[in-house]
Amino acid sequence: MVKPIVKKPVRLKVWDCDGTLVFTPHENTLVDGVPARQRYDQWLEEGGLPTRKWQGWWGRRETLMPPIFGKYGEDGVFIPPPEALNASLAPLVRKYQAEPDTLNVLMTGRHLKMVVPGGEHVCKMVLDAYGLAFDRYYYGSAGQPTLTFKLSAIQSLLREFPAIRD
Repeated sequence: MVKPIVKKPVRLKVWDCDGTLVFTPHENTLVDGVPARQRYDQWLEEGGLPTRKWQGWWGRRETLMPPIFGKYGEDGVFIPPPEALNASLAPLVRKYQAEPDTLNVLMTGRHLKMVVPGGEHVCKMVLDAYGLAFDRYYYGSAGQPTLTFKLSAIQSLLREFPAIRD
């Protein structure tokens, strides 16, 4: 469901999550001294869980969850690593979100089915934890290249909000 927009935008700001707003780990990023993918398999083994078949790093919600990324506080709330936030871009996201004439959207190639318990998308969980909010969130879908999906979403937004000129 698309969230209704109360803003009257003349500007569109499009943001990406991985490697742009958040410096997320790659499968060979060291976590606890071993590559992230190997660390995840160790974590499953430590918990008595079977290892899982990896079909692609960016298509797994686990790559943005503990033990690979962040941790859970004593209250069970997700806490992302502070150093992974792009400190130069985060203030811009907040600035544009506060502007009534700017539509601030997140578009990520991460698949729309990458939800965490509770039904929230894993990217939104991470960005919420950093205090970054958007007017809309767009997630990739199977069989469509990321650039194609993003261009289609932008074209749709421009049709929906014809006053956008920037």
